[in-house]
Amino acid sequence: MQWIDTSGPTWKVYRYDGAQDILENQIDTTNNKAYPGSSYYNGAIPGVIVHPSGLMEQFGRVTVPVGTGYTTFVAFPHSSYATTNILFKLTYVGGLNTNVFYGVNAYNQGGFTLEVAGNIIVPFSIDWEARGF
Repeated sequence: MQWIDTSGPTWKVYRYDGAQDILENQIDTTNNKAYPGSSYYNGAIPGVIVHPSGLMEQFGRVTVPVGTGYTTFVAFPHSSYATTNILFKLTYVGGLNTNVFYGVNAYNQGGFTLEVAGNIIVPFSIDWEARGF
């Protein structure tokens, strides 16, 4: 699962391999281009890939706080690509929680609702990816 850290002037593209985050690439936002070899930047919107075929991919990371459940609305960065034909993939990242369930319970062109149920003892993150046309 890829995700982009956009907190600095140079965005960093990571891939979570199931155990750790691996830095795959960097995006030079000052010069408005990705570093050589990168396919993770379409020149406009962070976290969005638009392939030549028209396939859209968007991804991000949501941090889930301590508590007995969590619901948040995750907005699509570019809603014009968000149609009803979208497949979601969610990846649990870290944490020592047990009996925690998560999923997407509703979505529309503006985004989707991520719902987490269970006793969340340690904060953790969920990487999300949406792809469609």
